[in-house]
Parts: sequence; C-alpha cells; structure tokens
Amino acid sequence: MGENTASKKLVRSVVVGNGNSYNLTASNWQDGKLIWEGTIVRMGNSTPLRQEIIQNNQDKFTATYFIPDDEGNWKSVVNETCERI
Repeated sequence: MGENTASKKLVRSVVVGNGNSYNLTASNWQDGKLIWEGTIVRMGNSTPLRQEIIQNNQDKFTATYFIPDDEGNWKSVVNETCERI
C-alpha cells in the first residue's frame, strides 16, 4: 500500500495464500468513508472489486466488499468489522 504521487491516489496490491490478487486505488477519506476500487484476479479471471471502509466511530471500522451482479450493480459479498475493545 502506498500513494501514487502523480495521480494523488492511494494504491494497494495484495496477493493472498490461495493465489488471488487484488489491485485497488482510492482517493482518500471523505465523510468517514474510504472507497477502494479495482480488480480481483481469481483462478485467472479478472472481476471488478469495490471495498468501502466506514469509520463508524473512533473505535470501530466496517469494511464491505462488493462485486458486480448480473445487471452490473454492486452487490455485497463480504462484511468485516474491526472494533477496539
């Protein structure tokens, strides 16, 4: 993860243990939300991917991953929460 100084965007590339890879960019936090958009490559196929991270309060963040449905609308596929206790 880093910042592309030319585009002024955050960039994130991840390869996970099952071979899937993610390449995402985001502008920055706006109104308590960080939106990443890019692609996931799994089993050789590339699919658009969106992740919305919401700061619910100073101790809690929620992350939701979306992929397109058959009509091209974003559908939620994974929800994660991180909470400081």
